[in-house]
Amino acid sequence: MGILDQLRKEADQKKSSEQQEIDQNKLCEQNYKAEILPKMQEIFSYMQ
Repeated sequence: MGILDQLRKEADQKKSSEQQEIDQNKLCEQNYKAEILPKMQEIFSYMQ
């Protein structure tokens, strides 16, 4: 059962790392929508 336990641990680690990546992407997207996009729209309006 040692091999199965090792595979289970590796699968759990992979799921954890994938979830962290998804969370990081969501955080970046929220940051973009909250801070970057409004500033870019403001600059675009100013340039016109």
